[in-house]
Amino acid sequence: MNRTASFNSSRQVINNNASGFTLIELLVVIAIIAILVALLLPAVQQAREAARRSQCKNNLKQIGLAIHNFHDAYGLIPASAFPQRITTPVPSPDPAEKWLWERFSGWVLLLPYLEQAQLYNAFNKTLDYEHADNQDVEVNTSPIPVYFCPSRRAPEKTPSTGTAARQRRHRGDYAFCGGGEMPAGSTELRSHVHADLNTTLSSGMFVMPRVDGNRAWTKPGQLTFAKVTDGLSNTFAIGEKHIKDGANDGPTYLWGHFTSRNTASPMNGPVVGTWGNYDANFGSSHVGGCHFLLGDGAVRFISENISLVTYNLLAARDDNKVVGEF
Repeated sequence: MNRTASFNSSRQVINNNASGFTLIELLVVIAIIAILVALLLPAVQQAREAARRSQCKNNLKQIGLAIHNFHDAYGLIPASAFPQRITTPVPSPDPAEKWLWERFSGWVLLLPYLEQAQLYNAFNKTLDYEHADNQDVEVNTSPIPVYFCPSRRAPEKTPSTGTAARQRRHRGDYAFCGGGEMPAGSTELRSHVHADLNTTLSSGMFVMPRVDGNRAWTKPGQLTFAKVTDGLSNTFAIGEKHIKDGANDGPTYLWGHFTSRNTASPMNGPVVGTWGNYDANFGSSHVGGCHFLLGDGAVRFISENISLVTYNLLAARDDNKVVGEF
């Protein structure tokens, strides 16, 4: 055999012994990787949701601490919201500066206790919340992260459409608890998110100040912890807001149903109360229920399957009824 034939023969042997993936082997490897990804992805998603849920709980704990620090400073629970200045049948207070926080909410009052004193000071509390000056404050600042549940969304503002005074204002995912309502339309325990202490609809830990004629209040609230006779550990203070397709989700700092909720309607369900949007309810993006801050600062995850009677009793501050396990 000559040298050329010997070289070609050796090269053929080398080529025949070369290793490589066949198409079938490649498909098998891809299938195995796909299976592993399918197995790992739910675990990763669950871990992420667990982290987001933990952050949501921590947000409420910070808010609870802010409420207690506010109470230490003023001896009062912050008002949930403040009404609009009275123009008829009697004039507004004179001088007008005596009327503070017009259409503001308790979320503004808590800002200094959440390391947001600069934003708090930027608002002009002697002007209507919807005044152009106050509108500019929110338009030119970022929403407060502690007011948002990371399972639902990142901090955001309202759209640039709609009512001019409410465009690009700060939103939020938590609401003050205005109280509850017993089933079957009972008048024994009722509430409304606009309730104040001058009405029978006031049963929650957070209320609006009482308006008496044209006299302005001089304190940023009316209730004290001592008035929560059912016990702070048995009374809802704040819960997550139920939001459906963007409805009932106005600016965080605006008064009324944008900042408060009650338990007249089931958690995470449609609003069935007689007050329409003013009976907006609690709910969350977490599976099976939502977080509630109790008056003592503890945070509990409450199942959406909780008894409606128990649910409403927990929303009341002074029904004097025993609440079992929840």
